Amino acid sequence: MRCLLITRYHHFSFLIISCALLGYGIGGAVLSSFQQWFAHHGEAFFRWGCLGLGVSIPICFYTAERLPLQVFFPPEDLLSSIFWWALYWVIQSCPFVLVGALTGWALGGKAGRVNVIYACSLIGASLGVMAGMLFLSYYAPNSLAVLLGIVVSASCIGLIPALPSRAAFAYGVCVFFSLVGLAICLLVDADKVFPLRIDQYKSLAHVQRLAAQNAARRLQVFDGLRGRVELYASPHFHTLLSLASPKRLPPMDILIKDGVQIGTIPVVKNLGEVKFLDETLFAIPYHLVRPRRVLILGEAGAIHLWNARLHHPDLILFVQPDENVARVLAGHPSRPLDDPTIHVIISDARTFLEKTHETFDVIQLAELEGFAPGTSGIGGLRENYLATVQGFRKCLERLTPGGVACTVRGIQDPPRDNIKILGTWFEALRADKSLDPASHLIMARDELACAILCWKSPVTPEVGAQIAQKCHDNCWELEWAPHVHGIGANRVHMLPGPTGSSVSWYHEAITKFQRGQDEQFYRNWIAHVRPATDDIPYFFDFFRIDSISHLKRQFGPLWAARSEMGFLVLLTCLAATVIAATLFLVTALFGALRSAAQPFGRGLLWVISFFGMIGTAFMFVEMLLIQAFTRLLGDPVIAAGVVLGELLLFSGLGSMLEPRLTRQRRARMFAAGALAGVMLFLAHAGLSVAQSVVSGLALPYAMALSIAVIGPIGFLMGIPFPWAMARVNKNTPAAAPLAWAVNCFASVISSPLAIVAAMSLGFRFLWTTGSLLYGLVGLLALAASWGSNSDAPEAIGPASHKSASNE
Repeated sequence: MRCLLITRYHHFSFLIISCALLGYGIGGAVLSSFQQWFAHHGEAFFRWGCLGLGVSIPICFYTAERLPLQVFFPPEDLLSSIFWWALYWVIQSCPFVLVGALTGWALGGKAGRVNVIYACSLIGASLGVMAGMLFLSYYAPNSLAVLLGIVVSASCIGLIPALPSRAAFAYGVCVFFSLVGLAICLLVDADKVFPLRIDQYKSLAHVQRLAAQNAARRLQVFDGLRGRVELYASPHFHTLLSLASPKRLPPMDILIKDGVQIGTIPVVKNLGEVKFLDETLFAIPYHLVRPRRVLILGEAGAIHLWNARLHHPDLILFVQPDENVARVLAGHPSRPLDDPTIHVIISDARTFLEKTHETFDVIQLAELEGFAPGTSGIGGLRENYLATVQGFRKCLERLTPGGVACTVRGIQDPPRDNIKILGTWFEALRADKSLDPASHLIMARDELACAILCWKSPVTPEVGAQIAQKCHDNCWELEWAPHVHGIGANRVHMLPGPTGSSVSWYHEAITKFQRGQDEQFYRNWIAHVRPATDDIPYFFDFFRIDSISHLKRQFGPLWAARSEMGFLVLLTCLAATVIAATLFLVTALFGALRSAAQPFGRGLLWVISFFGMIGTAFMFVEMLLIQAFTRLLGDPVIAAGVVLGELLLFSGLGSMLEPRLTRQRRARMFAAGALAGVMLFLAHAGLSVAQSVVSGLALPYAMALSIAVIGPIGFLMGIPFPWAMARVNKNTPAAAPLAWAVNCFASVISSPLAIVAAMSLGFRFLWTTGSLLYGLVGLLALAASWGSNSDAPEAIGPASHKSASNE
């Protein structure tokens, strides 16, 4: 996922989730389809399959990275682009198919050992999460494929003692040579053994082309949990969003994170060399307010730092979530952080706003600034809690009475980002029923970007006159300002607007919002510009499915290049996984029916329902807990590691103790499922309160809270699978591979489905659904006997205990 994020974009990394879980399901389908073969050759398959897995991980990674993948799907190459992505999907799924078959074969053994094997698998996955986070903090991600291969190959050593001497020698030699070969690859530079093929349209690809011509050079590189940060220098760099200054510009270095430019650092020696910043849209707040205290949220360069230093405030708080970005700035030759008034805080922007009680005269929402994502939907699937209505309210709370918050974002066609920012400010201001939102806002633009400013108090006539004069002097367009006549006139930088009108769509939007016609505007606009909320925190999601027909009419075969590719990729991934899962599930079903000693009867429906439901519920809960603890911990990567590690660990413990807790009784399994559903419902309510009260906890306290919440839920979530699989193994062994395949296919479908549901219906809907699913798991446990009054283990199908024991 990390390498795909560097080489392509965020939304494509979701393909790896589908590769992994679909591979697991295909492994189960293969087991179900060829049960007779595995009955005779299962141990040999397990032995050589483990060794093959260790070798296949780096080989598949290397092969897939060589494919000519297209990101923007140009019409003339649409079919070939789809073919190469499908091939990528298949290649990356191969190791997971092996994992699925190996794990499914192990789980299909004796009923009494299912809980132990499943527990070891979950606990091992938990350790893998923690080790993955550790290694990503210190090593290049493209080197870890070899390290994973070594781990798997080394585990094969434990299989040697069980073999006869001659077979043990042959197998041991193969293990030895695979370890030696992988170790040699690990010692060589990862970029030489596994070079990453950067997409041609990414910033990093352009910079690498300059570097190949000796026109740019890489100064620093840091790999960390939050991504790969690189600093490049070149005389050809100039990436300011706004500039109306005749002053000569200094050289500029750029910061690139995961292949995308995130910031600009002027190469200067003193404040005099950055005077040109005073003629940018970024500087507007400093011309309207005399700031004593400045807060810069999420800047990844040094533009705002130098801009603030030009106006000599008493305090500049620089909040940046990635420590490596701060390291680059601290070590840069221009020394932008070398000022006694600057205090650096490593924190998520929203988390900082939740924790602090300080107020500021100027708040720069630098995290939301920069060139617009264009029409590619980059970042559309990524949550952002600063850019929600609640996040903007927190900004207002942290302003002094005369303070102002500002964001500068690139202009798009058709307009999206800046209209959404406007709507979000309107909703945040409407929290106070006595306010007129339009009287608190100013919007100005040039040919590249829009500046949107929001005051804590109503804008005064003096401020209105000042901004009007400033826009006139710099040839900027003033789209909106209280107490100013003739605004929105499209004087210099002409932009399209309503038919027959001289104003732009920006002015039209804010006029509609002022009149209370925002709902009508949102419904009619071509992009999804409804403000994001904490329940649906996807600010960069602008996709509307009903806009596709309009784009087709307007742009013809180029419509895909104008669409929000993030959501389209997600929908495509969901459709592909549903089709693939259905095909392989049917194959697994026929294999199970063919291998069964007696007909399944009603047990077939129960196996599909029960294992499908726990696979879906587990993925829903996993995603929900990651989202909740991202808010609490203020770091999505640490939150993912904590949640996955603890959830898998406690699920493994629940699986280990399942026989003692349930004793294979349906009533106890019902109680476990119902209790899991109730605890999820209570966790949602408790975490909702915690997010607003104790957000941004210190890590030790956050870990204690996470254990208190995740521990009991994870423990209960680990019980249903081994309970049901033990019954299947005992009474209808032919159904075991089918059960494993159903569980995995349900997981692969529910992974993109959960994201689609969260973006469309919100996380509250997912919490409710997850709670109900575990309640239904408990009810299905009661139906496992289909009318039998006995609470002892019954056959999964109509086969008698005698026939089952004979098998």
